[in-house]
Amino acid sequence: MKTKIFTIFLTLTVSAGTVLASDPQVDGIWYGFNSSALTAEVTYRGASYYAYSNEYSGAITIPSSVTYNNVTYSVTRIGYSAFCDCTGLTSVTIPNSVTSIGDYAFASCSSLTSVNIPNSVTNVGRGAFAGCTSLPVIDNIRYADTYLIEAVDESLSSYTIKDGTRWIAGSAFSGCTGLTSVTIPNSVTSIGNNAFNECTGLTSVNIGNSVTSIGEKAFYDCGNLKTVTIGNSVTSIGYYAFKHCDSLTLVVLNSNAIASKNYTSSSNNLGTIFGSQVTEYVIGDSVRGIGDLAFSECGSLKSVTIGNSVDSIGEFAFYGCTSLTSVTIGNSVTSIGSSAFHSCSSLTAVTIPSSVTSIGFFAFDGCRSLKSVTCYRTQPPTIGWGFESSPIIYVPADVVSIYQADAEWGKYTIRAIGASSVQTNDVKAQPTETTASIAWPTVSGAVTYDLVIKDNSGNVICTLVFNAQGQLKSITFAAPSVRNNTPEQIQQAGFEFTVNGLEPGTTYNYTVTSKNASGGTINVKNGTFTTLSPTGIDEVLANPSAAKDGKFLHDGQIYILRDGKVYDLTGRKL
Repeated sequence: MKTKIFTIFLTLTVSAGTVLASDPQVDGIWYGFNSSALTAEVTYRGASYYAYSNEYSGAITIPSSVTYNNVTYSVTRIGYSAFCDCTGLTSVTIPNSVTSIGDYAFASCSSLTSVNIPNSVTNVGRGAFAGCTSLPVIDNIRYADTYLIEAVDESLSSYTIKDGTRWIAGSAFSGCTGLTSVTIPNSVTSIGNNAFNECTGLTSVNIGNSVTSIGEKAFYDCGNLKTVTIGNSVTSIGYYAFKHCDSLTLVVLNSNAIASKNYTSSSNNLGTIFGSQVTEYVIGDSVRGIGDLAFSECGSLKSVTIGNSVDSIGEFAFYGCTSLTSVTIGNSVTSIGSSAFHSCSSLTAVTIPSSVTSIGFFAFDGCRSLKSVTCYRTQPPTIGWGFESSPIIYVPADVVSIYQADAEWGKYTIRAIGASSVQTNDVKAQPTETTASIAWPTVSGAVTYDLVIKDNSGNVICTLVFNAQGQLKSITFAAPSVRNNTPEQIQQAGFEFTVNGLEPGTTYNYTVTSKNASGGTINVKNGTFTTLSPTGIDEVLANPSAAKDGKFLHDGQIYILRDGKVYDLTGRKL
């Protein structure tokens, strides 16, 4: 029987390139030698691996080289099942000469508590540490296959993968229900299929900037995972990679591929990858574009922030995101694809930066709650089939008339945000009966201009804050909430803004304060104006057909002129 076993082993070792007829033992360790390459492999004790269970015990140090028959060989590999089933083995020190560890090399070494694996090891075979129930940590491994999880205690609460690790194998930590945190270093380039599948205690994942691929179902069914940050090198992400992570609400995307359309699966939207329960995506400044259908039908998505590096939003990108209420579009986006926000029925306001030159057909069709659109471009972007909900369009003051004259944009109510450009060297006020146009010059170094208007008693009527482009940042009048998105506005010598809602025949004081970036005051200008009083009633009665409709003052009483007839405030005709 022993001869038959030897014959079988001889066949195996010859096929592996070992030239000796049997595997000799040197200093208590079994080796196979390759005389042409002068390399040695630690083998499974020269016979059936069941015949020599528990041959090794205690602490073992594998040398970097071994001499046999006066020939020195470099030890480069720990072979298939080399230490398998040695339940008395407690520790192993592996030299820097070893580059690979074979399948099941330390399988069922239940007392093994320490393995020193050098950075020279670039490959670890399947089941290499399967059943090593006393081994708490395995570092610096280039995980090569599944079953590595059997080497890790499933009650493990944290795990640090040391820098130098190349990849994480499929199923490597699958089922580690006690694992709450994992640090993935920048040396890791890939995360295998099912790598962290069913790690139900895992709450956050930060994926390093060297990871290029995330396998299918890599974090599948991690029910307590709340946040995921993905580095900027990922080029593919697997089907259902974060599916059934029901607590996951925030995803930070720094990878261009993920927000575009490079997926390893047949799916092409992030809802399939991360699940439909995600409420917020933050798209970082490494992302260059958002691909077609990228976020389509992500029904729980409420908020999206698009970084300033993104230059395009693809067709149907946010189609059917029925919970989406807020979208922040970065300053580099030049095009919004057809149906990009189609059927986003909860979207109430959109801000379009000055970089956008085109908006595709039906981009906002079905956005029935959309009330306001703020667009900063001086030349209206081309747009196909506009806005179904007829929102109010807010544009820079200088270009209101241009938008009103546009065939598509002119269909909607156009209102100004901010001050219009004007040539002025001083602060001036031009009042009418109920309004006053305040003009002020630009001031070098000014980041904001504060305009405050008070009545004669010192009561503040309104406070308005403008940025360096004349855009309103803070107002007390009805207008949209404005972000610090620099408008494409023509910079002149100064700005002019018309204040509405003033009382006729009333004196007001105003102050324009120029401030720098730190909020310090650079310049203060003061002035006074009095709104016009209504035309006297006697003048109106003398020639009512020549007078303009409106309110008129007579003996302290207000009268109304309409269509050449005069009425008191009760409606009685005089």
